[in-house]
Amino acid sequence: MIILYIPFSRDVAGDLLQLAKQWIKNYQQYTKEDIVLHCHEDEHKEDHEGLITVFILAHGADNVSDKVANHTDSELSTWISIGTMTDRFNQDMLPVAHHISSIHLYSCGTKQTNHTKASSFQHGFLRAESKPVYYYAGSIYGPNQNGEFLSEVGNKFYPSSQFRYQLFKSLPTEGEDHRESVKKTPAWMLAEAKEKKRDHFFSNNKKQRLALFNNNRKINDDSKICILDNMSGQIVVSCS
Repeated sequence: MIILYIPFSRDVAGDLLQLAKQWIKNYQQYTKEDIVLHCHEDEHKEDHEGLITVFILAHGADNVSDKVANHTDSELSTWISIGTMTDRFNQDMLPVAHHISSIHLYSCGTKQTNHTKASSFQHGFLRAESKPVYYYAGSIYGPNQNGEFLSEVGNKFYPSSQFRYQLFKSLPTEGEDHRESVKKTPAWMLAEAKEKKRDHFFSNNKKQRLALFNNNRKINDDSKICILDNMSGQIVVSCS
């Protein structure tokens, strides 16, 4: 199965919706795979079986490496950060995450800007340890009526596969505990922060109760007179 994922809700998807629908119309003639369009906050309508290839559809620019947009027209476009895009992907794709076999960041831009975007996405993706991430260079297009994927580079058109790159995952260094090599993703760090806040709350409550107990004990002890017996060297408590 192929999922065309738009990291914007349907009401603010710009021209991405129309482009995705044209993609499906053209490509369904040349593949037996099911193609599903999924926008941010859409519900998954059915249980997916088998492996899933996800294409993240968003507009990019040669000089922008930290954002993607919903429209080619700058006056109509809304930009979101790669962090926001990644958080939305984690949220929306969670029900099918275990079926995803690969992810394609299908966004225009130079090789360098798209490498930066793909790296940022991979860093925040919750299951990045097992999913290859691909990115592209140039002005990229969805499949045409002949089912061809093309990239425009230097005013010439080439098969997109010639300008497709795989983002390789960094491996743990020698001697590093593999069980501790899981990346601290934004969502993971948020959960960790909540846990620390909870621990801090209970720790403060414990300190306050202890301080109150000691204060009450001090008040009670103030009614007692401690006398050192010179003969025995023992402390004798005499209540007044």
